[in-house]
Amino acid sequence: MMKKYCGFCKYIVLNSMICLCLIGCKYPPFSWSPDGKRVAFIGPDDERLWIWDTQNGKATRHARNPDEPVKYCQWLLLDDDILLGTGSKNESEMKFYKLDIQSDAVYEIADGVEMFTFTVSDDGRYLYYAKEISEDEKRYEFYEKDIAHPDTERALFQCKEQITFPAIDSSRSRILFSVESKKIYLYEMGQDSPRVLLSDEELGFYWPTWIDDETILFTAATDENSDVGTLYVYSLKERTRREIGRNVYTLGQPSFNPNHRLVAVTMDTENLQEEQRRAAISTDQTAIIELASGKIVHLTENPFGNVFAIFSPVDNRLLYQSPTEAEDGEGMYHILDPDTKQDMMIWRDDEERLFSTAENFMAKGEFILSLATFKDLLSRFPDTRLKKFIDYNLVEISLLPETEDADLVFASLKELPQNLRSSAETMIWRDEDRLAEDPAEDWLVRYGTDASHEAFQFNTDAPRDLLGLSIRNGEKKLYLKIDYNSDRDLSGLTLQDTLLLFDYNSPNEGEKQITPTMQWERGAERQIRIGHWFQQGNNSQYDVKIMNEKRDVISHYSASGFANPDYPYFDVVSVNNENQGSIVIGLSKEILNLPEELIFVQVCTAKGGLEEFQKLEKTLAEAGRCDIADTFGEANTAERIHNEETNDKPGRIAGYACVLDLSK
Repeated sequence: MMKKYCGFCKYIVLNSMICLCLIGCKYPPFSWSPDGKRVAFIGPDDERLWIWDTQNGKATRHARNPDEPVKYCQWLLLDDDILLGTGSKNESEMKFYKLDIQSDAVYEIADGVEMFTFTVSDDGRYLYYAKEISEDEKRYEFYEKDIAHPDTERALFQCKEQITFPAIDSSRSRILFSVESKKIYLYEMGQDSPRVLLSDEELGFYWPTWIDDETILFTAATDENSDVGTLYVYSLKERTRREIGRNVYTLGQPSFNPNHRLVAVTMDTENLQEEQRRAAISTDQTAIIELASGKIVHLTENPFGNVFAIFSPVDNRLLYQSPTEAEDGEGMYHILDPDTKQDMMIWRDDEERLFSTAENFMAKGEFILSLATFKDLLSRFPDTRLKKFIDYNLVEISLLPETEDADLVFASLKELPQNLRSSAETMIWRDEDRLAEDPAEDWLVRYGTDASHEAFQFNTDAPRDLLGLSIRNGEKKLYLKIDYNSDRDLSGLTLQDTLLLFDYNSPNEGEKQITPTMQWERGAERQIRIGHWFQQGNNSQYDVKIMNEKRDVISHYSASGFANPDYPYFDVVSVNNENQGSIVIGLSKEILNLPEELIFVQVCTAKGGLEEFQKLEKTLAEAGRCDIADTFGEANTAERIHNEETNDKPGRIAGYACVLDLSK
């Protein structure tokens, strides 16, 4: 979801537009030409004005930009001009210019205009804006300026509250605007002052907009900690309002199609049924609503979210931005045709063209071509600004049957920032694909003590408690996801050791002894003991042993301080400490010497790690002979282990967590 907004966006707590800028609110970074054939847009990585031709796909950058970064652009209906708003990123004031496209000349129109206090008439001839005229008395004046003759401005009215979200009707005779005291005002030309049209102690009003001469549209929000509200249609004649949509974002102004029968909005789709959308990073998606019926059609399922949906002035095509929260240089602009479902990214160069092409292949289900194009893009532009979006798409594509490649999945996953990585993992590891599960809090032996609980401020047995096991088979590596009953202390396995056991369908061959006191009932051709994986810069600790069928150590990765990042046999791909924690481990198939047949896998946890090092655990005599804390399998119970100890039988781990068929 979008981030939560403060300040004015939840009704001008600071009584200033500065807060809006600081928290990321802004206008759409693009505008349609009057004929719908071109798009003016602000370059996401250079903050300059570009124009894209929808017919030939050619983008041109205008050299005569003003000196300041461009923050706003609006194509004017007359003379083929574009209105530009400029200013530094965190300033609330803008300076306006008119750009003559043919001559590439720029003319200053107005200065010191606060964001979210201005609007442009439908015919593109007039700019309307509010200015504070008395800081002590908090008085504001609203002006009209002829864009063709910017030397003079006409004062229309004054207001004792800050004027925001103004909207002028098509005849330029009436103006709507909101104020911080939760009111919508209406000003009629020729009157001395505006009058209150709507007032509600519970609702904050956003973007009041004219549908026609007798009807307006606005978004209202009741919760000042939420960035979504309810969309209403209000009849001036009947003085009634009708709800047409919920979970509509207050961030951007709704947009009408040419006949004003549809309105495009950004909606929070979090409450949709899960089967209606794929696993998404963002629930902010584009939708259109029929004004007459309130029927909602959800148009997008973009994993990065959408915002600022704007209808073309001649048809139902929509411009939108992705991702929702575009960081510097990340924004991508798309044109979506709701009728044909065609979605095209606006591009300026070969780098963006390749990304657009790969996305189009993906949308058409041509995944092999999409994969090849994404790989081509990375090889030609290794430092591309679109890297994290490419890696996320590579994860998704490489999970499909026709392009399945587990090694590429996890190589791409490691490149993602944490927020995207967590979302991508929901696609990789589904609950229904778990190969083994274990009940919570069913330890064979609990090693945590009161002293360890006090020292670490939580139940230190929880990280030893296994919950689930999932495995993906790559060409070069085997990837294991191990779920623990802990949401912390997994990044270094600091409170336990994990033991991985592999039997290559030969239960009587291989070493059965797995710890000084415990055996596995099957012989293991490979044992891997993860002692420490504690990543904290030059304080890091690493200890991994890989043992063969004789329990001889064939590889020992032990290090203090910065570790060798190219250790070829063992890799911690990711650590998830959300809710119930998990780690994903990549194991080299070369060191495992895996046969292409059935293999039996078991996972155990043992006392160890930082807690054992600090001598906070029970002694072996106190805990009994078993030094395995938890493992998979119904036969492995504390009662059975205790009975075998009582009868002086060797400690034994029974069964296995799962069987893999590597011959397929």
